[in-house]
Amino acid sequence: MSIEERFWAKVEKRSDGCWEWTACRNEAGYGKFSVARGVWRLAHRVAVELVTGPIGDQAACHRCDRPWCVNPEHIFLGTQTDNHADMVAKRRHTVEETHPQARLTADDARAIRGAAARGESHGSIGDRFGVSRSNVSLIVARRRWAHA
Repeated sequence: MSIEERFWAKVEKRSDGCWEWTACRNEAGYGKFSVARGVWRLAHRVAVELVTGPIGDQAACHRCDRPWCVNPEHIFLGTQTDNHADMVAKRRHTVEETHPQARLTADDARAIRGAAARGESHGSIGDRFGVSRSNVSLIVARRRWAHA
């Protein structure tokens, strides 16, 4: 059986247009395909290469935001910066209080700015909120928690 036959045998075309990878997936949900003994590749990248040819080190980015989708029409090529910008534009990233390791809330960020405006030192504010002085400075400068 050819690589193409082996690959497409592991794909289920869904009614919503996504092509689901039905075989092995990594911990992030991306399909994995063995192209040779002990050589694994991400399935969505293999799908694009089977249709268009080699893609080199370009990022293969999902329009549908489903890591298991291998429909080449749902994948666009770009840089890692393009992929990150797409994720941010679609609000698919964790920021501030949605981040699993977040220590602050939007209310805390506003309180930090208020304390700094009243003249309290960044070190003192950081001690009170359990964050570093540099983190307080970034919040005050609106380089972090800009929306709060």
